[in-house]
Amino acid sequence: MPEILHIIPRLTPGGAGRSLVELIKRVRSRDDRIDRVIALAPSDRTIARQLRAFGVEVTTSADPGFVGSAIGASDLVVLHFWNSPEMFALMSRPWPAARVLLWATVFGAHAPQILSAPVLRFADLIAFTTPSSAEVPGIAGALAGPLPVAWTTLPAISDFARVEAVVPRAHEGFTVGYIGTVDYAKMHPDFVALHAAIAIPGLRVVVCGEGQAVDDIRRRAQAMGRADLFDLRGQVEDIGSVLAGLDVFGYPLCADTYATTERSIQEAMLCRLPVVVFPHGGVRDAVVDGETGVVVADGAAYVRAIERLHRDPAERARLGRNAAAVVRERFAPQDLVDRVVDHCAVLLDGPRRQRAPLDRGHAVAEATPGAALFLVSLAHAAVRFETSIADDDIAAVLAADRAIADASPVLVNAGGGGIFHYRASFPDDPWLRLWSGLVLERQGRFAIAIGEYRRAIELGCAHWRVQAYLCRAARRLRSPMIAESALQAALRLGGLDAVGRVLADPA
Repeated sequence: MPEILHIIPRLTPGGAGRSLVELIKRVRSRDDRIDRVIALAPSDRTIARQLRAFGVEVTTSADPGFVGSAIGASDLVVLHFWNSPEMFALMSRPWPAARVLLWATVFGAHAPQILSAPVLRFADLIAFTTPSSAEVPGIAGALAGPLPVAWTTLPAISDFARVEAVVPRAHEGFTVGYIGTVDYAKMHPDFVALHAAIAIPGLRVVVCGEGQAVDDIRRRAQAMGRADLFDLRGQVEDIGSVLAGLDVFGYPLCADTYATTERSIQEAMLCRLPVVVFPHGGVRDAVVDGETGVVVADGAAYVRAIERLHRDPAERARLGRNAAAVVRERFAPQDLVDRVVDHCAVLLDGPRRQRAPLDRGHAVAEATPGAALFLVSLAHAAVRFETSIADDDIAAVLAADRAIADASPVLVNAGGGGIFHYRASFPDDPWLRLWSGLVLERQGRFAIAIGEYRRAIELGCAHWRVQAYLCRAARRLRSPMIAESALQAALRLGGLDAVGRVLADPA
């Protein structure tokens, strides 16, 4: 009886968590095998309960000894992979001989969710959730390189039963819906302005999900005098009742999204809703422009597409019918489960092998393990951070720090492998504190930035520019005592000209 160990950064109510539930539910109903789940970080209790209802042992632990023993006792390890400090810490330690299927739940092209060559070579088989991932230049090169990597495509598995019985509900006006993470680490940064520009009488935008952008959406809408436009409902379990009341599913994501063939898109398409998306990440594989939805190049085109669909109910119906047919054929849950089982069977017939840990070989690894691990996770995209730490060219260092301050919400995010995520996991790492301070200062959160700079200095980040940044943030907060003390320290360490360059920076 084979024992399959699933290791996931955390169980979430989103795509990866629900996909795992659907996989195990269907497999356990027919196959004689043991499934265990280890979540490396605290997780959604509802998803954990659903897994335990199928007799699955679910444990939350990142303890190296415990996880290592579980790996050694398993016949196959399935890594449900995305960048998290816990996942990279695990992959940077020695492993017992094992068979590994790495199921990449992210597109893999943009920091911090990069599928680097070392990550790909860690596995015996890579499963991308969307086919375009294999075409990303860095990924394609690793797959076909001197040490070629075996790969396949396995989309996330949806629970069609959640929405199969949905019947459109008559309603007033015209309703556009968004279901997913409500955070600019995923959503288009102009989400509010895009929808406010749509000229449709009686328009409503229903937003379901949780995230750090909820309050910002509310504030922006109020500032534009459009508070009545958005219906912010939070996390909704009965998603069918929401989809039944929509006319269009609008899913505008940011350009550096990590999204693949999203479960929420599949569910909307199954409910015969026309979907309007940007061609970012793996979403380009989920929707065929003019056949199963509308793919737009920019914000103006997004607005025009929804206005056009409002005027043309026949076109909405045609796109919806096509979408439902394609989803049933391409994303049929049992077919996907069968493919997973087949790939697992092939791996189980093969040998276990030893694998080298991901290299933490950066010069700062011993003194600042959090920053070192973050650099490993970013691979080729770590250049600005490496320069911030180690470069002797002060102009290059200051430019790198400015680039870090300007990092996109995806790279900054607090829960998906970003700067804030690693800083929370390694609170005593001085460089992660510094980089967090730069971002917070750029966001205008000066008091918190001051705290980060001070802690970075206490932890040994003694470069004069950190004192200069502290002075700059204190001036902006109008805290003259802190500013003067930091200025004097910066001048002692760096000199007048150097400090003046920082204080003159309009960042």
